[in-house]
Amino acid sequence: MQAPLENWEDFGDEQETVHCLDNGGDTSCQSNGGDEKQPIIHIGEGVVSYPFYTVPYFYHPKKFMGTISYLDECATRSPTISPTRKPSNKPTLAISTAPTTPEPTIAPTTTASPTSRYFFEVDNKCYWYLSTDAQYELFSNETSSSYGMLLPLQSNEEDNNGVFITSLGFHVDFESIPSRNGGSVSYEVYTLAGSGQYADTNRTSMKFDYRGDFSFWKKISYGTVIQDRNSDYFQIPFEDFSPTYIPSNGGVRSFYVTLDAPALIYKELDRRQGIGNKQKDDDYNSNRKRGDTSTLMIGEVVIGYPFISAEFLYSPKQFVGKIFQDFECPSESPSLQPSQVPSQLPSGKPSVSANPTESPSLHPSVSPSISPSTSLPPTPAPTDYPTLIPSVSLHPTITRMPTVNPTLSPVQTLNNPNSSSSLTQQI
Repeated sequence: MQAPLENWEDFGDEQETVHCLDNGGDTSCQSNGGDEKQPIIHIGEGVVSYPFYTVPYFYHPKKFMGTISYLDECATRSPTISPTRKPSNKPTLAISTAPTTPEPTIAPTTTASPTSRYFFEVDNKCYWYLSTDAQYELFSNETSSSYGMLLPLQSNEEDNNGVFITSLGFHVDFESIPSRNGGSVSYEVYTLAGSGQYADTNRTSMKFDYRGDFSFWKKISYGTVIQDRNSDYFQIPFEDFSPTYIPSNGGVRSFYVTLDAPALIYKELDRRQGIGNKQKDDDYNSNRKRGDTSTLMIGEVVIGYPFISAEFLYSPKQFVGKIFQDFECPSESPSLQPSQVPSQLPSGKPSVSANPTESPSLHPSVSPSISPSTSLPPTPAPTDYPTLIPSVSLHPTITRMPTVNPTLSPVQTLNNPNSSSSLTQQI
């Protein structure tokens, strides 16, 4: 028995498994990934005949269904069901002063930055690239070279913005360059004027085919590759490449890169690959989850230069190199320490002024006023007349000693009849 693949699974991917430990009758199971020592089962292929043959179409990627037994180290000692001993003391009634939840960390939580291996910054611009040559040194003896290659690129179906391709990097077989070229080779890069595949992927009944017809293509870069004795890799400078847009939500854009010598290195297809399929890059699973990177599709190498419409000059192959795209630069991570350290401890006294004045002046700055100010109202000037009418007592008080100028009281007038003038004045 075998199981079909899910949409996201492919040949060679890690297959979901469950590992069970049989330790003398007690069985415990856990999903894969719990222990790095556990073996991993990769998706293989079902064979449609017995015995198997070298015919490719007899094989199809399928998932194994069954049990695989293997030896593993047993645990040194099984845990006991009951505790080994009773608690030594009774629980304390005191409440712990330690918080039940961890204290906040000093460093703020930040989102993960893009993988540094595929992300870099040049002249305040950020770029992301797809790589298919991370293991180039391991499979370089399995490669060949030709004049050029057609490359379809597809945006992620969840990408609502689309991407801009900003450069290409490829490997050059300098031994395939004629000696008359002096160790250098010219390159040209074209893009299909419209979006979509460069040719119908259904090759049995093709409805369109733009191969070899330059009227449908636009040149976006050209230059010269000079041999580097330390490396056969060359990347087109960003300033020499016209950024080209791939439409959003699964849009496709086709590219054609060619040399004027049969020196562009490519890799043969795997058994299951073909026109219309995706070519997995070196970080395919992570890029698929990100949703903002493009996907490389199986293209074709061109046997001549420049390309023409003869169909036999094209053969499906894998691209070897890098594909660069614009990427939004991430914001700077917040600093783990304050930008400035306080210059000194706070003062116990409040600060009166940011800039203290000089020593006080010995002389007042303003002359005092003639009339000092007071909070009470001023007393009015005295008048010549009493403010109230004096009261007359019925029994006046007579002093023992007469005054120098006695008043003309009624009592004195009655006791002295000769004082007529005074009496007359009183009347």
